[in-house]
Amino acid sequence: MKFYLFIYLFLVCSWSLFIMSVYLILLKLSLILSFSFYFESINFEFFVLVDWMSLIFISVVLLISSMVLLYSTEYVQGEIYIKAFFYLVLLFVFSMIMLIISPSIFSIILGWDGLGLVSYCLVSFYQNSNSFKSGLLTILMNRVGDVGLMILLVFMFLNELFFKYFYLITSSWLILFLVVSSMTKSAQIPFSIWLPAAMAAPTPVSALVHSSTLVTAGVYLLIRFNVLIHSVEVSELLLYFSLLTMIMSGGSAIFMYDLKKIIAMSTLSQLGLMFFFISLGFLNLSFFHLLTHALFKSLMFLCSGIIIHNFSNNQDIRFMGNLLMYLPFTGFLFFLSSLILVGFPFFSGFFSKDLMMEMLFMMNVNFLVFFFSCLALFSTVLYSFRLLMSLCLVNGKNLTYFVLSGGETMKFSLIPLMTQSVTFGAFMNSLLFMGNQIFLPILLKLLCLILIYLGIAFMYVSFSYYINFIKFKLLVTFMSSMWMMNFMVSFFVKICLKLSDEVVKTIDKGWSEQFIFSINLIFKLVMMYMFQHYKNKFNSYLVVIIYIMVAFILLA
Repeated sequence: MKFYLFIYLFLVCSWSLFIMSVYLILLKLSLILSFSFYFESINFEFFVLVDWMSLIFISVVLLISSMVLLYSTEYVQGEIYIKAFFYLVLLFVFSMIMLIISPSIFSIILGWDGLGLVSYCLVSFYQNSNSFKSGLLTILMNRVGDVGLMILLVFMFLNELFFKYFYLITSSWLILFLVVSSMTKSAQIPFSIWLPAAMAAPTPVSALVHSSTLVTAGVYLLIRFNVLIHSVEVSELLLYFSLLTMIMSGGSAIFMYDLKKIIAMSTLSQLGLMFFFISLGFLNLSFFHLLTHALFKSLMFLCSGIIIHNFSNNQDIRFMGNLLMYLPFTGFLFFLSSLILVGFPFFSGFFSKDLMMEMLFMMNVNFLVFFFSCLALFSTVLYSFRLLMSLCLVNGKNLTYFVLSGGETMKFSLIPLMTQSVTFGAFMNSLLFMGNQIFLPILLKLLCLILIYLGIAFMYVSFSYYINFIKFKLLVTFMSSMWMMNFMVSFFVKICLKLSDEVVKTIDKGWSEQFIFSINLIFKLVMMYMFQHYKNKFNSYLVVIIYIMVAFILLA
């Protein structure tokens, strides 16, 4: 019963904070609240940043969290540790809120570490070998980012930029530490392998983690601190890595068959798009796309949970089909969320993605960046409509998997997300970017729509004429394994483990132990000689005391 109270509180707080954020946008107002307390003559200060960006982000997080909690009341109904699941989700949300409202790097680390640790517990919730491996991979990859933030904290302390003067950072090395930490949390290349592995978590956790919380923490950190303007080299590095991430994730999603992993790769593609535009300096646009993406991606994950639940926990799209016939409401919402994902006109995704691409077309970028960004947009259309056609237009191969069940509570939780996914983009666009007018040639103006319709036509033709890519085994293996990234990661892990084993053998159990043992043996022999030579004499005690004092002085 108390979890329903949290759902109600989250909804009330979400709408209240949204109204306050609109008020702050209109007034162009922001506040920094400072709380200080003393503990044993040490002054501790805690800062809270209250502006339109933090409030509207918390509002979206609370809305999605409330719907995920309502959805989970039925989805994990038969689990043993259901109370632990709900407490972990609440702790996850509070860690994210701590990160959002923190303007100092010290308090950000509290929320940052909280996200990593709780995500490990949630990914390992089912307590099987696959969940344990995925959880361990998730937390180890995220610890790289945690170490980067801690190193950044030490350098800030040494440069007298401790805690509250983070905005004064101009060193490229410090900015690089921040960017690497953000890339690990948002699963950019070469840290992308943990994101599809985290699909071992329950589907409500995937909807929360991969839409508005864990993976968006790195994006929000770079948007909030805006330090890339001080380092052109780091911005270019982030641009190329984010472009590679978009192309890799889009290509991998085309050749995958796991429903949740395809949606996870689409999340990775959109995160790469956000990082790409952060490196170009469009922070408000990236944040706008972050909000719209959080809403429609959480809707897509929750719809996929109902689909998997009704197909007897089968996630292979080759055994699915006729979705609009058997699950019309869920199938319609999944179809709607896919249209929003590709940027179909007049939905939320259109207002953010189309504006981003038009700003890119206005910039003086080289042809390769222009071409690969359009290729990434085209791949988004391809994998989205491949998934839609596999679920809706293809006859089900094994309908014995299908189990008609209730799910009224789960379906009800989709309605607020659906309404926000459709209307939120138009409202925020009118609030933030209505004064911006972009004039482009007609071909560039319609290029996004042309790519969408070309992708739809290509997938329809490939399904109509049964074009099968299984013949290209090397291509399918290379793309579906994320450019062999999982094999590369396992190869480097084996090398690191072998090196650590050699270090243990040669140093910890090798010459260092022999050296210390030899010193100890020599000391014992000297002591035995002294006692035998000066036995029953007063001088012997004096010599022993002198040797002991000299030994202590040398060791000190």
